[in-house]
Amino acid sequence: MAPSFSTITLTTDFGMSDGYVGIVKGVILSINPHVSLIDCSHDIASWDIAAAAWVLWNTHRFFAPGTIHLCVVDPAVGSQTQRGVAIVKDDAIFVGPDNGIFSHVMQMPASIRQCYQLIDSTYWRQDVSSTFHTRDIYGPVCAHLSKGVPIADFGPEIPAETIKRIDLPEFSQSGTGQHGCIVYIDKFGNLISNIPGDTVKKGQTCFIDDKAAGTIGTTYADARKGQPAVFVGSHGFVEIGAYQDSAQAIFAAKVGATVRAELKP
Repeated sequence: MAPSFSTITLTTDFGMSDGYVGIVKGVILSINPHVSLIDCSHDIASWDIAAAAWVLWNTHRFFAPGTIHLCVVDPAVGSQTQRGVAIVKDDAIFVGPDNGIFSHVMQMPASIRQCYQLIDSTYWRQDVSSTFHTRDIYGPVCAHLSKGVPIADFGPEIPAETIKRIDLPEFSQSGTGQHGCIVYIDKFGNLISNIPGDTVKKGQTCFIDDKAAGTIGTTYADARKGQPAVFVGSHGFVEIGAYQDSAQAIFAAKVGATVRAELKP
């Protein structure tokens, strides 16, 4: 038996109104009643693989080694062309559909040890629905992994380069400053960019789609109520928020909006 895992995190677009999350937890706990289940998010926008990929990357870094991360946003659930996978990265395991949801996790291939396709139905529920693989395949796989079943028992090893990836926007620097885009918008309407915080300096002027958002400070409270504030967020990237307000509403911004931080002449 492989080492057991004491914690499973869950990230989905299931919401909390229909009981789907509770069903998945019930299945997992029926296999391993001793494992801890941690909800990272179930409010990912429906079918938004890119948002789930970002949330998974941002959250998994804060869990102890020996954690299993179940992440499912699956518009093509039941498709014959989509496979389920388990990915070993450092001392964590990621389980879910191979549809790009692990794109951020796969950005550093040197830390990826093995990838496996989930094909052994021994570890699935007996009756597999074509529309709820989290209940019938991914949840049970996570539960059996947490009990110490070796990951190689779930299916064959597959090359890491075959794991599907969505296009991730790139950040760049030039003589005039840093250039990137909005990659995620949180529930407060904060606009999170892909510009690393360690590449900018306090006082640089930030623009969203060429609209001035302000100079880079340190907190929301650097601005007056209802006014935008620019700072390096807790995730380590340049963020545009608003003091007790929504930067998304102020700028009518969407994911993909361009962001630049200008250097002072």
